[in-house]
Amino acid sequence: MKRLLYLLLVLILIASCKSHQAVVLKSNSTTVKYPQLIYAEKSKANFANNPKYNAHLSEKIVRKAQSKLDKPYKSGGTTDSGYDCSGFVFSIFSAFDIVVPRSSIEMAKFGTRLKVKDAKKGDLVLFKNNSKQINHVGIIVDVSDDEIKFIHAASRGGVIISTTSESYYNQNIVQINRVIN
Repeated sequence: MKRLLYLLLVLILIASCKSHQAVVLKSNSTTVKYPQLIYAEKSKANFANNPKYNAHLSEKIVRKAQSKLDKPYKSGGTTDSGYDCSGFVFSIFSAFDIVVPRSSIEMAKFGTRLKVKDAKKGDLVLFKNNSKQINHVGIIVDVSDDEIKFIHAASRGGVIISTTSESYYNQNIVQINRVIN
């Protein structure tokens, strides 16, 4: 019985893709501590004033994300020692001084929501499974007529590239958000 309860607790922790920690970001000479949920209004100011922002940023973000392929999954993780889905997206964008929310739920409220047909490289792709709220996020790496390929941190397999042609992701895709133009 004790094992069953332990297993159930572990599954619950893995099922939700968000961290319960505060996030500390260092930008220029200032350290800013954000609570677990970073709202778009706070993040947009940092994003809009980013000196690295340019037309090729989405390609750079995708290349950076692909450099993390095969890194392990770790609930609450934001480093190469292990990532959860939102921690992975958060750390990739942070590498370009772009502050995005730390949880997949808040990422769904961040940026510009798009129709699936308008998805492009570097956009966020968000999912929900049996839950009523978004609980998974990835970064789009390629778009063709009938599928979207995206990189994400999966609880089974770590950082991998998946596609919406896989039935699980096809059935659970909820929205696309553009964080960069």
